Amino acid sequence: MSTESATKPAFELPFNGEALVSYLDKLGEQQKKIGTAVKAGYERSQRISTQLIEALITGQQEFIDLTKKVVQKPQDYSNNLKAVVDASTVAQGRALDLAKALYREQADVASELGKTFKTTCQSTALTEASRNIVNFWIKPR
Repeated sequence: MSTESATKPAFELPFNGEALVSYLDKLGEQQKKIGTAVKAGYERSQRISTQLIEALITGQQEFIDLTKKVVQKPQDYSNNLKAVVDASTVAQGRALDLAKALYREQADVASELGKTFKTTCQSTALTEASRNIVNFWIKPR
């Protein structure tokens, strides 16, 4: 067996492997950024879901309490009406707080995803690496 066949690889790539490795490194970096943004979105949705569930549970309990109060003294129209108005005001405040939280989270996620995808798509390093790999594929040898 000759030393030449032992050192020469059985298969050679038709392009510079370093350019492909560089491209894949940059692609991996951008993928991590996108993954981080997606994870942040997931965490955001958990916060929104938690707040929504807490608002629902609180609202149901307050409705039960209000119903008990009205049932105990059904003829006390004045106090029952006041209790209904007070409960409605509290429920509206809770709904407004939830709407504000949804709006803030939506605005934050839109801003963060916009920045992430903009930097990913316009990354000079990724663009340079991708140009290098494309040049190896289309350049005449």
